[in-house]
Amino acid sequence: MGAALVVCAGVYAWLDERTDGEGSAGNAERFRVDLDVPPVDAALWFVDTFPDYVTRGEDGLEPWLEGLDPRDRRFVLAMAQTLTWAWVEHELEGLADVSPIEDQAEIDALAQAATLAVRLESLNQLEVSLDAFGEQMGGRLDAYRGDPSFAQGVFARLVRGATNCDGQNHLALLVLEAAVEERELGYAVELVGIEVGHEVVHVTGPELGRGVYVDAWANLEPFALEDEHPRGVPSLGEQGWAPGLMTGETIDSVPGVPWAVVPALARRAPHPPRIYAAAVGQRVELHPPRDAPTRPVSLEIRAPSLTPEALERIDDPWRLYLYARVLDLFDDPRAPALYTRILDRSCPARGRPKNLVCAGSILFHERATTPVDGLAPYSGRDRPRTPPPPGPDSP
Repeated sequence: MGAALVVCAGVYAWLDERTDGEGSAGNAERFRVDLDVPPVDAALWFVDTFPDYVTRGEDGLEPWLEGLDPRDRRFVLAMAQTLTWAWVEHELEGLADVSPIEDQAEIDALAQAATLAVRLESLNQLEVSLDAFGEQMGGRLDAYRGDPSFAQGVFARLVRGATNCDGQNHLALLVLEAAVEERELGYAVELVGIEVGHEVVHVTGPELGRGVYVDAWANLEPFALEDEHPRGVPSLGEQGWAPGLMTGETIDSVPGVPWAVVPALARRAPHPPRIYAAAVGQRVELHPPRDAPTRPVSLEIRAPSLTPEALERIDDPWRLYLYARVLDLFDDPRAPALYTRILDRSCPARGRPKNLVCAGSILFHERATTPVDGLAPYSGRDRPRTPPPPGPDSP
């Protein structure tokens, strides 16, 4: 898949226009793209026009961007971040009705909802082999917060649907931080690193004491470090953690372990409280920011045709996977049938998938078609799952 270039005077005028003394690079970082179509259609157009933005992996993104015309590069990044915020806004709609139960803290309820959203819509190395699949696709799937291109690849990470703790917990941060802002809770939400090479989300603010920790990657309920009950959030000890309890190990099904947000999905036991207490934060700045004003572009953005006839002409499973992932991220009901099409045409060994396209299609199809409480208990990376046949209205 080669780099597609946007040759459009309207786009270039948007980028080159000077505002408050800033030139084109400043504008691209300060303004979101004004979408005149639904976000799902804009995202389909984007991955169809710039597939390499997604498929080059974490280490291939910056070289690919460097190969673009500078104006194309700025537009790609502005559009990608615009779509990231569109996904966050979509998730916020699902969090609108989230409220604490009994004596649960509001931040606890919101953090669990953010964890649920991220874990259902992305995979990590507790579920699939990031190293093997990254090598097969020719690009690393592990994200690192310190990489120069970390912030530039957020939407690519979302669409690929497979990342590590840096990537997954950063996605949880974006949703949780937006929810905190919407409800005017006055909390700060930060991605912090602990000494074992793991990234978690740390929430601090009024009446939270030393803060609340959120680890969507590990599928843990939010926790505090000590028995100080910040806003009712339980501590690790109150949730059952004790020294020597499988620290940092994968938990499949352990009686008495109460911390899983999504019991059916893989989870990992927490580390000792002292590890989290020594965490160091580093702000990840995304440009344009969520509250940036929008500007229109003189460019026709139109989603590719997803009729059965159009899809039948597509031989590249990656292209179909990009479409399915975009539909899935925005809860479009056409996603499951596209995953099924990929599996039927390109993935004969469903019990042991050899690449991300097949593994993702298996697992995301299951999550898109099964209620959360009906998901099968997690039993390892090579769990064979056969999706049901497509219905009469499937694409």
